[in-house]
Amino acid sequence: MSVRYKFLMLAASAFLVAACESPETRAEKHFRAALAFVQSGDVERAIVEFRNVFDLNETHHAARESYAALLRANGRPADAFAQYSQLAEQYPDDLNVLVALSELATDAGRMDDADRFSAAALKIDPANIPARIVRVMIDYTRAFGSADDEAIAAVMARIPVLRMARPDDITLRRIVITERLRQRDDVGALAELDLAIGQSPEDQSLYALRLALKMQRNDVAAVEAELATLTRVFPDDPAVNSAVVEWYKERGAIEKAESYLRNRADVRAGDPAALSELLRFLVEEQGLEAATAELDRRVARDGRTPFLHAALASLQFDNGHHADGVREMREAIAEAGAEEDIVTYKLALAHMLKAVGDAEGLRAVVTEVLEEDPGETEALKLQAGWLIAEDKTGDAVAVLQHALDLAPQDPGIMTLLADAHARDGDRDLARQYLATAMRAAENAPEETLRYARYLAAEGDQLAAESVLIAALKRNHGDPSLLQELGQVYVALRDWPRAEDVAKAIEKPGGEDARARAVPIRMAILQARGEPGAATGYLDGLAQDGVGGRRVQIAIIQSQLDAGHLTDAVRTADDLLATAPEDVELRYIAALARERAGDLTAAAAAYQALVDDGAADPQAWTGLARVLTLLPGRAGDAAATLDRALQAYPGNPGLLWARASVHERMGEYDQAIAIYEDLYERDSSSAIAANNLASLLSTQRADDPDSLARARVVARRLRGSTEAPFQDTYGWIAYLSGDYQTARRELEAAVTVLGGDPQVRYHLAMTYEALGQIREAREQYMIVSEIVAPDDTRDFAVKTRAFLDSAEDSTKFD
Repeated sequence: MSVRYKFLMLAASAFLVAACESPETRAEKHFRAALAFVQSGDVERAIVEFRNVFDLNETHHAARESYAALLRANGRPADAFAQYSQLAEQYPDDLNVLVALSELATDAGRMDDADRFSAAALKIDPANIPARIVRVMIDYTRAFGSADDEAIAAVMARIPVLRMARPDDITLRRIVITERLRQRDDVGALAELDLAIGQSPEDQSLYALRLALKMQRNDVAAVEAELATLTRVFPDDPAVNSAVVEWYKERGAIEKAESYLRNRADVRAGDPAALSELLRFLVEEQGLEAATAELDRRVARDGRTPFLHAALASLQFDNGHHADGVREMREAIAEAGAEEDIVTYKLALAHMLKAVGDAEGLRAVVTEVLEEDPGETEALKLQAGWLIAEDKTGDAVAVLQHALDLAPQDPGIMTLLADAHARDGDRDLARQYLATAMRAAENAPEETLRYARYLAAEGDQLAAESVLIAALKRNHGDPSLLQELGQVYVALRDWPRAEDVAKAIEKPGGEDARARAVPIRMAILQARGEPGAATGYLDGLAQDGVGGRRVQIAIIQSQLDAGHLTDAVRTADDLLATAPEDVELRYIAALARERAGDLTAAAAAYQALVDDGAADPQAWTGLARVLTLLPGRAGDAAATLDRALQAYPGNPGLLWARASVHERMGEYDQAIAIYEDLYERDSSSAIAANNLASLLSTQRADDPDSLARARVVARRLRGSTEAPFQDTYGWIAYLSGDYQTARRELEAAVTVLGGDPQVRYHLAMTYEALGQIREAREQYMIVSEIVAPDDTRDFAVKTRAFLDSAEDSTKFD
């Protein structure tokens, strides 16, 4: 037997043995390999091996638990939660899994889940310390939220025993810090914070809270020392640099702020972010010329490098010179040598092209970047962005999951995943990714506001309150966070806390702060029902010397939003009497009359702005809107908008109004064409999606292509609580044969839109399809009572035909 033949037989034998191994045995080998990779610190290869285990044995308990722990330890709490949840379904009495779930839920602010899992854990082992700590956190959070001093005291009495068992537990320490702050024990809070930072030196929220405390104590030396610590520990965090600059600016030390940014840009030579921060500061404080002079100074010192050329391009673009910025950036890329960070320049160019709407140019640049580096996450995000815009959500999710594997802590990727899932109508996943993005961004204002607004829109005001308060601990006094928190308290009708927030917003002083506080102040005054309170408030602002235009208009807008229309008209007239040529006040006065129902006067006011050549798109739209409400003036409204679009071609607001007038005049094809154009420009708009899907499904229901298009566009409306969206989604579900979904959505829509005959008709058709003939006839009868007897719209004609055919029928007996 030849050596070659022996080798072949040995290989065949090994192959047969491997083929005879059971899936469980092979899964066990992958599990051991995964543990080895974990031990060596090779996380990515460990993850691959864990996935191999689950392909062969998805109920492998030890592998699933080890995988979940690995994800948790590597900053992927949402993925870890999903893995532990699967374990809990398979092994509902596993104490370690229940504890892990309760801790993860607590960290994510999901107190209902934390409550459920910790209760299950304590039922198994009432003495379990981690579960008891979670219970303390839950109980303290609830007592703190309701300002229940007695309940807070009871919770705090449980902490010493737990601290004896776990003296360095960070959750307990956070509770103690919060309670020290509530008790105004700054010294005790600072001592606990020092210990907490020693335990968790990478937790920036702890440093931010310590900084806020020192700021509150007006200890200048301590604050400057803390800022130096933050800059040293987190040199790449823009929020830290912003904190340093804001601190100097608040104290009038503009030169120190400039010096700090200039030194940072010098030390981090070649870092676009550091130079951009300096240039942005110079533009804000001294104007574009100062920033340009800074660049010229650096060019004179270092030469016209591609880096400085790119910085000049970004500066021009950011200040409105878009064509120049794009051209200069292309030149900088062409000049750059192999040693330059060309990818960064190309990505900057890509963002410019995205901003100016050059989709073709954007794709070309991003494709080029990805061909050079398929793992460039910023390019992957841009690619996912246009896939989402095209409603290719499955493709976008695949791209983003790949990007998330490469950059598991990138909040931008998580935000895009939330957008993709929201576009697909999966609200739960969208919410989860928004929460994860906020945590990855360490409660930064932008991500926090996005998540809080999502929660508020879903009706979960208490959860929105919780995330905003957590963010404010890190971003002390951030006006946008405070303003959103104030709106949450207004929605909750929690007037004492709304008052506290209004005071916090107003604390820095100035017109901007006052204008932000106005809606909250007005809501408080209106809730108290004090006659003339708004007028008194306005007079008080004027006397204080801060009643500028922004504040004045904010007051009128608040009166309009609250339905106090007579007050709004009176306030607008009083202000206009002092500044009769003020275009913004003239517009708001016209709007107030429109809202108050004085359409003739509103039309005259809007027309005067047009005649004076002072009308912007908002005023043109207002005039057209009023004309459509006046009898027999729809044609005039159409002509008005056509004139406006000649002055402002392609303006989205005017196009919206023009599409609406087309609808009123029964010109549905023209309206659909405009909505398609608007949707192509900005497919993120839920209103654009609803209007387009609604018209496609009602006016082109017999066209399979139009109906398919409507289905895709309307996916994001699934589960919405907005009645118009429910009607659209329900009707499309009916046309698609999903009658149970149609009934659920349309019944909800009718409770709000019961006076709309078309919504009633949609529900009647659904009942008829389900064989609920009596319910269908009831809805058809209501439709016939709402519409005129000679109404020739298709649904009205079909309604009469149904009722006529039913008169002599026995199908209702």
